[in-house]
Amino acid sequence: MRKKGKGILWTPLLLVLACVLIAVAPVASRAQESAGSIEGTVTDPTGAVIPDATVTVRQVATGRVFTTTTSRGGVYTVRFLPPGEYEVRVEAPGFKTGVRKVTVVVGTTAVGDLNLEVGTPTEEVTIEAEEVQVNTVRSGIEGAITSRQIDELPLNGRNYLDLAQLEPGVQVVDAGGFDPTKNGLSGISVGGRSGRTTRIQVDGIDITDEVVGTTTQNISQDALQEFQLSRSTFDPSTTLTSSGAVNVLTRSGTNEFHGSGFFFFRDEEVAAFPGTTRDPENPSPEFDREQIGFRGGGPFVKDKAFFFLNYERNNQDDTRSLSSFDFPQFRGPAAAPFDDRMFLGRVDWNITSSTRAFARFSHNWNKGIADIGGGNQSPFSNQNITNVTALGVDGTRGRWAFSGRYGHTSFDNHIDASEVAGINFFKVDGKPLLLSVGDLEIGPDLLAPQRTFQTSDQFKGDGSYVFGNHTLRFGVEFNWIRMNVFAAFFGNAPLIIGEFNENLRQQIIARGGNPFDPLEYPLADVTIANGLGFFSEIANNGRPFGGKNNLRFAWYVGDTWRRAYGEGKNITINFGVRYDLESGQVNDDEFINRQRRKAGLDRFFGPAGLRVSQDDNNFGPTVGIAWDPIGGGKTAIRLGAGIFYDTNILNNTLFERNDLIPAGIGEIDFDLFTPFVGPDGRPIDIGGFPTGDYSSLAGRPLREVIGTLRRLHDALQAAWSNVRFDPNGDPQFLTNRFAVGFFTNRYSQPYSFHLNVGIQREIRPGLVFSIDYVRNRGLHFYMTRDANRRFAADTFDRARAAVQIQRTLARFGVNTIDEAIARGATIADFGLFRAFPGVDPTFANVWETQTSGQSKYNALQFKLDGRLTNLSSVVKNLYLGVSYALSRYTATAGDIDFLNRPVNNDDILFANGPAGARSILTGAISAGDRTHQLVINSILDFPRGWTISSIWRVATAFPESLTLPAVFGGNTDIFTIDLEGDGRRVQFLPGTNRGSFGRDVGSIEELNRLITQFNSQVAGKFTPAAQQLINAGLFTADQLRRLGAVVPSLALAPTNNPMNDSFITTDVRIAKRFTFYDEHITVEPMVEIFNLFNVANFETISGELGGAPTDINGQAQRQRRGIGSGSFAQGIPRNIQFGLRVSF
Repeated sequence: MRKKGKGILWTPLLLVLACVLIAVAPVASRAQESAGSIEGTVTDPTGAVIPDATVTVRQVATGRVFTTTTSRGGVYTVRFLPPGEYEVRVEAPGFKTGVRKVTVVVGTTAVGDLNLEVGTPTEEVTIEAEEVQVNTVRSGIEGAITSRQIDELPLNGRNYLDLAQLEPGVQVVDAGGFDPTKNGLSGISVGGRSGRTTRIQVDGIDITDEVVGTTTQNISQDALQEFQLSRSTFDPSTTLTSSGAVNVLTRSGTNEFHGSGFFFFRDEEVAAFPGTTRDPENPSPEFDREQIGFRGGGPFVKDKAFFFLNYERNNQDDTRSLSSFDFPQFRGPAAAPFDDRMFLGRVDWNITSSTRAFARFSHNWNKGIADIGGGNQSPFSNQNITNVTALGVDGTRGRWAFSGRYGHTSFDNHIDASEVAGINFFKVDGKPLLLSVGDLEIGPDLLAPQRTFQTSDQFKGDGSYVFGNHTLRFGVEFNWIRMNVFAAFFGNAPLIIGEFNENLRQQIIARGGNPFDPLEYPLADVTIANGLGFFSEIANNGRPFGGKNNLRFAWYVGDTWRRAYGEGKNITINFGVRYDLESGQVNDDEFINRQRRKAGLDRFFGPAGLRVSQDDNNFGPTVGIAWDPIGGGKTAIRLGAGIFYDTNILNNTLFERNDLIPAGIGEIDFDLFTPFVGPDGRPIDIGGFPTGDYSSLAGRPLREVIGTLRRLHDALQAAWSNVRFDPNGDPQFLTNRFAVGFFTNRYSQPYSFHLNVGIQREIRPGLVFSIDYVRNRGLHFYMTRDANRRFAADTFDRARAAVQIQRTLARFGVNTIDEAIARGATIADFGLFRAFPGVDPTFANVWETQTSGQSKYNALQFKLDGRLTNLSSVVKNLYLGVSYALSRYTATAGDIDFLNRPVNNDDILFANGPAGARSILTGAISAGDRTHQLVINSILDFPRGWTISSIWRVATAFPESLTLPAVFGGNTDIFTIDLEGDGRRVQFLPGTNRGSFGRDVGSIEELNRLITQFNSQVAGKFTPAAQQLINAGLFTADQLRRLGAVVPSLALAPTNNPMNDSFITTDVRIAKRFTFYDEHITVEPMVEIFNLFNVANFETISGELGGAPTDINGQAQRQRRGIGSGSFAQGIPRNIQFGLRVSF
């Protein structure tokens, strides 16, 4: 298969094959532990094991020494070792001393097998270390990135999490897409998952955001020693996750003083144009970035105490291009600066030769302007301040090993609206408005102001004991998590929504108005909030309200049984179990149970259905086999399986608590069709609206009503500003009868079943490949349905419909529906969605969150890892990594770790309705799916100090769901696109499923065939809701057609339209080292080119079939990838960066 302009499949596969052939040809001319381990079996020349042999392990860099003995089975293990070079010496009476050089990598177990020769202990036999080894003792799938790769591979923005993409099936995503508090940070998507719950640990301390997911902290690339990622069948010590786990180890000092300073710079003068067409008002958007920093470390006392320091500052000045298709005057550049500062300090102390302790402090401050570009012109300022303190101790006592960790993390986020240069808000008396008309949204961001403050105190203890052929491992973990949220949505301005369509444009032109003036369009709705924003009644983190607490407790026990047989052959069996419990996974306290009863939710679920109990039966067994059938440590056949539980991010449970707390501290918002009232229930009347009903403003030009709405906003917030909070009051959602959400009493903790089977083989010394089948089956993830079935067709109330009709006729000043149509009325003017109030008209939406979501990931993953030295006179050394994944990821939602609403409210596990539909896991492709992913990274050393390093990435396009377009926007579209009559207004094009475009629908021709079929069989007919109006005798079929209450026809896509774009980028660094003073000082200038060939990587096209320029069936005007919310976006237009590093 080929896409326009890009070879997608055959080119990368041929390149992989070429790399393998070059590497194998003769040359001419552990998973989540915070350190590594060495494990081995000592045998004699016949293959018999040698018990009670003395094993001495010495760390080369610090001189630290560990001593142990082999067990009765000849096995020894030394755990909790910092990455680096080690020397293993084995002595036994009657044998020569065996010496083996071993390289320890973070989170993995290095094999230290030794076959002793007969002789005297004064004689030595040495085996040199190989940087890449086959792992014959681990059954899970993991990969480690070395310090040289961290230092020398080109990473755009120097984002440390980008390293994860070197592993098969892994993508790095902009975490700003998770939540506004995550702007300036990134997430790691493993196996198609969103990246929210990928566990991120640094030196054994968890720095994952428990509120919305991903990391809480940026860390300088220069602070990292090694980086490890577990992808399948995790070690039992891995903290709560079912998707993936990152383990980062920071640098520490050694017996020598070393340091390095660096400077990187780039600007728009040496960059390709970031768009597809130049804007005359912004021909070359300004951009510059400077990154400067240092690292250094050494001994306080040789062999005893050491220090390490690191600092980095990123100063980025960016401009974003603004453009509105509907209102072209709102265009030009807008300032979007981003600043990031990172500090890390660490001290290490060798208390004894076998016991080490460390202390580390890391700080990150970043601030930037986010959420602008195109028609989105409602910026906000996002600031993150994160501090992490970590303390640790590791040691050995004979065959015992132990490790302890304590960590304190604080994450403080501030969000506020910001009127930046290039954007001018609409204002009334100097006060801003948030205006949304067509594709333009301009004004203070509706999510501001916010503040999130999360703290955690984590304790971890791990231990092991070797006996016989067994290594028994065990551990316990506590994490006391407190988070506090204040979010006064719509707090800075009213959200004023204007009705916008082509018919209205023509009406404005006909009356001599300006169709490019947003204020000419009629008012459709407004949202005004009370200015409050605490999400709970709980006090913590020094604040009186807004808290949520979670105590995470876990323990695990496991055994590794290793047996050697024959000549160097061995088999290792790993098995264990982990138990996880979280006290805050649901709201199960008596206060919330009482509030549920007060709310009357037993109307839907009965008294027994209101109490939600946490799931405390979370035992996760694991088992695995690693087998070396040939001997010599060159081959490993591995099989692993297990059950791994996942967290329920606290944001999910906090939303429920916010709905149920009494009024007076939390955000309550009102729309145009609900009465505006104060905390005492009295109407907010700013003159002429004695009942607080402002719905008569609907349909009037925005210019006539914005002043009234701004004054209403101020009056409402003033009325709520001095409320006395009564903890015994009724749930606050009853104030305006808005929606309420809660977890079902059938709550189950989400988990995944992992399975992997594969082979790892050394092709030649220093070159190892692996191929694995990987499966991840997720269960009990989050799906939310409306238990009240609001707007469902079978909840029709004829009397309510009759009232709405009479109100509309009166507003138009007519007596009949035909007369209203003659005056330009549409079905939206009648507000008839109110005639479908749900099962219980006294409630709005009752969002019931079930843990019934599912996912399925299947992949074939390939990896080649090589460190080939002394190749030729032209290429001295080659460090090569190749990773490839052929995969499919299906799920009940695009982000199963968050709250998701189904396509069909009445049957959430089917995508196209209850009748004859396929299971959603059979055909529903999740948003993060990529069929092919290939990454090649390399470092080539040339004579005279030249180095070229590169990362080449290629991936097939993301899928897209084809959805019917909104005709009127909002609830009125139950009369146009709700084909099932379930009240939902998200409807896939019949004949397609989630993610069909780019998968089942593989061409524009196939899309047009489906559109033609839809237009002939479905378009022009009535939805179940519209049919109810006809059956009730309130409208004729002809009247509904003239009002627009029919299923719309869809425009065919232009035959030359593109499909969604693949992803291709090549990043290169060229560096030259100059050495001075007997190589004690190194000066290294370098140039980095990101997207060397300037391949155009486009954002996904909108799947809504509305025919707009950005839609699949429109002209599909695609946008090139932007820089994202921080400084780390990939695949952007070509950029050249200059750098300099000085080291000593």
